[in-house]
Amino acid sequence: MNRIHTVARHGSCAALAAACTFAPLISVQAQVANPQPIASAVNYAGRPPADRDRDTLRMPAETLAFAGVKPGQVVADLVPGDGYYTRIFSHIVGPRGHVYPFVPVVGGLGAERKQQADANRPGIQTKPLGIDTILSVQDVYEYSDNVTALWAQLTQYGGQFPLPAQANVVWTYGGYHDLHMAKYKGMDLIAIDKAIFRALRPDGTFVIAGNEAAKGSGVSSLATMFRIESDTVKAEVTAAGFLFDGESSLLSNPLDDHSKKGIDPSLQGRPDRFLLRFKKPATATGDQRPPANTMKNYYGNTYIYNLGEETERHHFYYPDGRYQEFGANGKAMVQEGTWYWDADGHNCQLHQYPADQRGEVVCHSFVARELNVVGQQDNGYDPPLGAHATEIIPGYHALPH
Repeated sequence: MNRIHTVARHGSCAALAAACTFAPLISVQAQVANPQPIASAVNYAGRPPADRDRDTLRMPAETLAFAGVKPGQVVADLVPGDGYYTRIFSHIVGPRGHVYPFVPVVGGLGAERKQQADANRPGIQTKPLGIDTILSVQDVYEYSDNVTALWAQLTQYGGQFPLPAQANVVWTYGGYHDLHMAKYKGMDLIAIDKAIFRALRPDGTFVIAGNEAAKGSGVSSLATMFRIESDTVKAEVTAAGFLFDGESSLLSNPLDDHSKKGIDPSLQGRPDRFLLRFKKPATATGDQRPPANTMKNYYGNTYIYNLGEETERHHFYYPDGRYQEFGANGKAMVQEGTWYWDADGHNCQLHQYPADQRGEVVCHSFVARELNVVGQQDNGYDPPLGAHATEIIPGYHALPH
């Protein structure tokens, strides 16, 4: 199955400026080596009817072929909404691949939950938090093996995108312009794009779809029109180190004059949408995660941080990637989940318990210092406190951002 796309190849943009130029659009034939996994995923009978109803507008078979999604890949679905693409990705990548729907938050989990609680008053109907919506997809049996929902801040360490594994594709449909909105308090999108760059494999792909804005308007129509100019997106993403690799007209609508809101009913769900593809150069630095056995001497020992403080915490790490956390002297700050190293070498905890923290990712830059505590009393925890402990002292991560 061959598709004709309108594509621009390898434009350049040295800085964010009005003079930023890109190669002229040319018509090329996009070869899809094996379209069957995508077609099978889109035609899967178990997809929700509401998802199928949107296929005509979103053209998932064609757009995901343009994105280059394949079986066995790791795909991050940035700002996944209700999981429309997450479900399709899960069936495409199959059992050898993995999908990480990634929900950005501002101010951490506590702030998000408090905002939800404050809004949940009699007579006020509130939407569930984004992470709760996507967790409901992960909870479905057929997706549980290869979908892991993440909920994290993007602004830590000057910009982070803490995936548990290197991604082949980072995809966002309508989510990129959201990160420019006031809700996210002026995120530095170039810093975020650099974090996404580091989280991708060399030759990995970053694909962005969004509502096109009037020429020269940049991000000025975001708040009123829900639009962003594609040239602004190109400038930001290429400034982070990506190569501009292609532009498709699949989602374009020449009848949209860009003077209406992107969600205007008169557009019947078809605003003029750009579809951009960027590549991480094959020669770029790869994964910066420490070796998998970095912590082998610490399994079963007690990691302590905030030592002696009210919030003193004890961590246990296991070789299979699980962790447990307990407060000092039996305090009730009990958490469980998995741990991993992200692409920048941060040690991250993916909380799975308690329930209201499920899916939250918190990453640390720590320096370990052995305390030589011998014969520490067994407090009855499972596992019991080890024969020696390590104090974890917050430190600044050495990798450049």
